[in-house]
Amino acid sequence: MILLEKSKGVLEYDESVPCVIGRFNGFMKSEEFRSFLLKGLDYCKQYKPKGKPIMWLADTRAHSVQQKEDTDWVATDWNPKALEAGVAYVAFIVPENVFGEMAVKNYMNQTAKYGKETMHIGMFSTIDQAKKWFKEKTAVNA
Repeated sequence: MILLEKSKGVLEYDESVPCVIGRFNGFMKSEEFRSFLLKGLDYCKQYKPKGKPIMWLADTRAHSVQQKEDTDWVATDWNPKALEAGVAYVAFIVPENVFGEMAVKNYMNQTAKYGKETMHIGMFSTIDQAKKWFKEKTAVNA
């Protein structure tokens, strides 16, 4: 179900997983990027099943470069808010260009530096692989 549609990103919800999917369609300025992620987090809180986790699935295949300050912000500001909201699993669909990949790797490095032990991160080639990973991980911990 589509929750929000912008020119450079779409937020969707998949109840079967459950997850909020952020689809990135190119470069987002800092304010736009942060606002998009915070709106996605609001939807995670809204749709999180009672007593169960919800996954944030970042479809970054079409995402381009993102400023290091923004990916640092995700690790140091967004992650703690996400954990508090019940998002302990973050999956990335691998970016198709090197600049997008660099942004994702910077986020992963910063997350490792600031508490990866509580944020589980996976990188996948397809959305179906990411959803399967989340379902397997949460079935083990159920």
